Amino acid sequence: MNFLAILLFSASVTCDNLIIGLSYGARKIKICFLSNLIVGMISCLGTLGGMYIGNLFDGFCVGSIAQYIGSALLFLFGIYMFYQSFRKHLKTKNDREILDDAANVAEQFDMDHSKSIDLREACMLGFFLCINNFGLGIGAALTGLNIYLTSITCLILSIFFIELGCRLTYNLLSQNTVKYAEYVASIMIILLALYQLIS
Repeated sequence: MNFLAILLFSASVTCDNLIIGLSYGARKIKICFLSNLIVGMISCLGTLGGMYIGNLFDGFCVGSIAQYIGSALLFLFGIYMFYQSFRKHLKTKNDREILDDAANVAEQFDMDHSKSIDLREACMLGFFLCINNFGLGIGAALTGLNIYLTSITCLILSIFFIELGCRLTYNLLSQNTVKYAEYVASIMIILLALYQLIS
């Protein structure tokens, strides 16, 4: 069991949570621990569901074929994520626009404009964030990552990143974090795919 690979995967799939936290901190939107926990649990279930399906596929593969398929899936996901980030940045005129877009997406989940994320809004946010976790979880399971330890690590990092983002930006929004977080996440997925392939 390689905990470094699990940590790398979990950090990359919960990177969006940090951006959400930074955006909420910038807009002074509060998210209590219970709401944060719900977001993390739904993200965890997304990872768990994807990895469970990956394990089912693994049962039909012979030898190291599953690991090759899983690594290829993660690599393609990483390339796609990098392309999407690059394409989005090409469409924006400046850094301020990138920050505003991220903050506007996050603010959409404060549907009652109360400047606080309640439990229902937390559920919606959790489902939004777990979409990537599900797809990437399939590839991660095929490469041999432990399904339960990976899901729990995603839960912990999801809660940590949102809380960290909110605390960091009550006074200052970290522009470079928002600007480059998606690039870093995609590169981590690509590196993980290559690492799992040769390990």
